[in-house]
Amino acid sequence: MSLLEQIKRDQLEARKAKDVVRASLLTTLFSEASMKGKSDGNRESTDAECIQVVQKFLKGVNETLEALKFSSDGRVKIAIVEKEILGTYLPQMATEAQVRECVAQLKADGAQGCLELIEIAPGIDLERHILSQMDFMPAISDRLKLMDANLFLDKPLGLRERLLETPLISRFDLNRERRLLFINFEGLVVDRPSDIDDIEHTLLTLLEPLGSKVTVIVNYDNFSISPRLFDGYSAMVRRLADRFYQRVTRYGTGGFLKARLESLKTPEN
Repeated sequence: MSLLEQIKRDQLEARKAKDVVRASLLTTLFSEASMKGKSDGNRESTDAECIQVVQKFLKGVNETLEALKFSSDGRVKIAIVEKEILGTYLPQMATEAQVRECVAQLKADGAQGCLELIEIAPGIDLERHILSQMDFMPAISDRLKLMDANLFLDKPLGLRERLLETPLISRFDLNRERRLLFINFEGLVVDRPSDIDDIEHTLLTLLEPLGSKVTVIVNYDNFSISPRLFDGYSAMVRRLADRFYQRVTRYGTGGFLKARLESLKTPEN
């Protein structure tokens, strides 16, 4: 049973047992975890992707507990319960005996094909600093590459700036055969009227040649828009929806923006 299936099964059992906290948490968790795969070829999310979502939820719970650590707020008890629930879906640390057994098996197999080296840090000598320190010979990727040097600098990585540098066209993935359009607006900032024009122009270029409407999935995680531009943005969405959208699913956005966009007469999942 996959982790996604486990979460779904536990969610159904929680609903039958009328466990409100567990059912509510797992419903939201399943929805976000399943979207990982749906937004990438409409497949089932992998266990690794589900774990990423669990870790994200757990981080939020821990932040809540930290903020309320001196409070008698009832949310503290709920957060504690949620933390316990989420912890059941994370991999358990291996015992020392299990680690020794794995190492012994690697040695017995010669580790060739079992452990592959794909990246090394800048300034590291492969032979002197890595291979000579190992008791077995790992497989070495034909595409062995250097890790980003910025990872080792004592300064911010500038992830936000990197997201903003994402070319607009690369944020759209159109599956023509299935009439399915994925839009990744994660980290996008719309603060100029020209940004709206660029989005509309790009979508017109993609969708006009199709001659039929498409199903659309939009990721609005960490998307932001200047309040003065929202009416213009909404009008642009309406124009596109009327001409090209058969059904739209939006996720990852704040409640206000999502509510405003969903007020448009675009069919929803």
